[in-house]
Amino acid sequence: YYTVQLLGSHSKQEVSEFIHQHRLQGKAIYYESNFQGKPWYVLVYGIYPNDHAAETALKQLPLGVQKLNPWVKSIGSVKAGMKLANGN
Repeated sequence: YYTVQLLGSHSKQEVSEFIHQHRLQGKAIYYESNFQGKPWYVLVYGIYPNDHAAETALKQLPLGVQKLNPWVKSIGSVKAGMKLANGN
């Protein structure tokens, strides 16, 4: 499975503001990972059965979001990032 990563930030507040600004409530979620030894909040959009479906969804995002160059990533890499944050 795949998802679309929209944003990563050391600030949970920045991620929350992005969700609100782009009206992504209920459409995107964030999870905590670790980057440069600090908490890192990653905002992702949707779960898709393959990378092609995720790419199609990416192209349908609002232009303001597309300008930030979101990208497709595997759910496996999301799980790995979450484990890193939890020290597992």
